[in-house]
Amino acid sequence: MNPHRDPAAPASAQDGFTLVELLVALAVTVIVVLGILMLFDFNNKLTRVQTNVADMQQSERIAQYDMVRMARMAGRGGLPVSAAAPPGNSAALLPAGSGVRVLNNAPANTFLVAGDNTTPKVLAGTDVLTLRGAFSTPIYQLAFTNPAAFTMTGPGTPTTTTATGGRLQLCNLTPTGTAQDLTTLTALIDLAAAGKVRKEALILVSPVDDGIYSIVSLDPTTSTKVAATCATGGVTLAFNSDRTDPQVILYRALYPAPATGNLNSGLTSIAYVGLLEEYRYYVREDHAISGNAASDLTPVLSRARFYPGTDQAYAADNTNLKQDIADGILDLQIAFGIDADGDGQLLEDLANAKNDEWLGNDIADTPITGDLKAIRISTLARTNRRDPAYVPAVSGTAAEKHLISNVEDHVYSTTDINDPVNGYDAANFQGSMGRLYRRRVLQTVVNIRNLSQ
Repeated sequence: MNPHRDPAAPASAQDGFTLVELLVALAVTVIVVLGILMLFDFNNKLTRVQTNVADMQQSERIAQYDMVRMARMAGRGGLPVSAAAPPGNSAALLPAGSGVRVLNNAPANTFLVAGDNTTPKVLAGTDVLTLRGAFSTPIYQLAFTNPAAFTMTGPGTPTTTTATGGRLQLCNLTPTGTAQDLTTLTALIDLAAAGKVRKEALILVSPVDDGIYSIVSLDPTTSTKVAATCATGGVTLAFNSDRTDPQVILYRALYPAPATGNLNSGLTSIAYVGLLEEYRYYVREDHAISGNAASDLTPVLSRARFYPGTDQAYAADNTNLKQDIADGILDLQIAFGIDADGDGQLLEDLANAKNDEWLGNDIADTPITGDLKAIRISTLARTNRRDPAYVPAVSGTAAEKHLISNVEDHVYSTTDINDPVNGYDAANFQGSMGRLYRRRVLQTVVNIRNLSQ
């Protein structure tokens, strides 16, 4: 037998893949890879949606936290109880002097300061919530039994009628020996010495009755960081109460000031002093392209600080009018719980909201007289991106279309394609396309402990 291979002999079997096997393997691999890519794409979309929703919910929590915290302190320092309120469609739901005030359902082209288009623009239909009180500083106590702690200045022997100003001596220790922090007051005096005068509003409260009070203008330029009556050190605050002074006139509107007197006639001694502050919460109308109202709406919940009862930006700094809190807040609505029958309960009848004990929860609300017990803060937030897959067929039911009919007394259009909440034009992809955003409504009821009777 020839050990060498015969070239004419048939080849022996060899390991390997046929072309058919390769094609089958390739097809299976492609299917598996496509499946993996589809899974990754699905997870990516899901993650993006969840991230957008989480961001929206976080914005809403931050917005609510800031407003609720301040609302709980509204009226702190001695502002009065409001016993009556005008109709819900009124621009001012509560009297100007109260610790809470609302511009209800702002008309289109409303600016934060009426008539001043250099100030931020308020998103049409939203509420502007004004809160007043001594928020960030202590309620200072005076030794009211010491006549030198409070003196009036003015012509002759000044009285509450003729006093054009006065002086208060605040000590580092209260009359009961508790330390009180005067650093805010000394800082205001230092700022005035450097030419930066703050027109702070001081609320002065009588030891006889907290219903006896006046609101005056601090004069930091003649105030001093020395108080002669204080053995432990203190400050002497000078104030202006001249009812002909423009700033004093504005502050007098915040309390029942006597027509012919400079101070409340019963304010012959003072037990408590507070630095009165005012903040306005509003939804600012911003757009993706600044100044271009045709570009996408990008609403922001913002806070503005004013001198109380005025349209003057705090410290004459307009940056205080745009202290942004949370983006994506599409609406802010306020309702007031007023105990009309004195039973300690707040009745809300959703089927007949115009006649219940909540003011601002129905467009047809009528006046309510009673004790203000609570306010309800409602915010409507949306995600920062549209989700085209979020809206089903337009022919579906209202629920399937993700329609929101109203929040409190703000009613949204379900047919206007430009409505920021429900707008949708599937055929032409025009209008606000508001329905393509995921949205959430969050409500918090706040007990008004400083303003309730």
